Amino acid sequence: MPPTESSSSYGDKLKQLKAKYWDDLVVVCREFTRMAMQKPSGESQQALQQQERIKNFLQNLKRIMTLLNQDPTKMTSNNRGDLDRVEQHIERQVMPILSRLKTDKAKQRDQKAAQEAMMLKAQKAEQVKVEAEKQQAAAAAAAAADHERKVKEEEMAKKDDLVKRQQLQSGVKLTEGQKLALQEQAAKFKLQQQEVLSQQTRAKSPASQTKLAQQAHLYGVHIAKIAQQLLQAKLAEEKSFKDEFVSIVATTAGLSASETFLHAIAAYAKDKPEVLQQGAPKFMELSLAVGTKLSTTFV
Repeated sequence: MPPTESSSSYGDKLKQLKAKYWDDLVVVCREFTRMAMQKPSGESQQALQQQERIKNFLQNLKRIMTLLNQDPTKMTSNNRGDLDRVEQHIERQVMPILSRLKTDKAKQRDQKAAQEAMMLKAQKAEQVKVEAEKQQAAAAAAAAADHERKVKEEEMAKKDDLVKRQQLQSGVKLTEGQKLALQEQAAKFKLQQQEVLSQQTRAKSPASQTKLAQQAHLYGVHIAKIAQQLLQAKLAEEKSFKDEFVSIVATTAGLSASETFLHAIAAYAKDKPEVLQQGAPKFMELSLAVGTKLSTTFV
């Protein structure tokens, strides 16, 4: 049997309502389903009544969606007035709620975006602060390193100046106190050199390793200079001793070997008795070699 005008009008209206409202009804239904599953915020009568209203609204909404979702070709009713009442209910009850939901969602999105913006701003401010602190720390470390370098350079310059002054005195005999001071200075340089070499093994950057190697080399130079000065002083002492040993014996021509020898013995007995005392056994051997009888208080 062909559809009547009334049923055709009902089917068209049904399609029209579904096309117009279905997506919005799904949104409202999803939100009220979530709200209905939540426990009431309190045990008050008002909270319980609010929860009951939510459930009743959701139940009516599901009936409307069931009605709109029916197959127009298998309708059990052709009363267009029912659809008009459904449309009025949607416009008066559902759409205002949908509008509030959209407004709330928009506010939530705006609040979330504002919170994220504030968080991002705070993170950037923290990053700027951290970077500024890093730069300040790096600048302070660089200033401290530069100050330390200058102090060490001044110390090395003073030590180098001391060594230079000591070098100007090379060839000059040193007192025991001066020798001891130089030996202590060399030992101090040696300890400092070992400490710098130890720092070099722990240094990570090539620049630091090179700088420490140069410092260790300078300490080595100072140690070598002090050793050279001590050696030169020792040679000067030996030369002075030889000069003194020869200078006290006057050169006399025309004397025989034994007479020259006795003349030397007499000179040392007069001017350097301590030398004669230390060398008495050797003088005795020499006297026998030249055939001279030697008689002194030392043998």
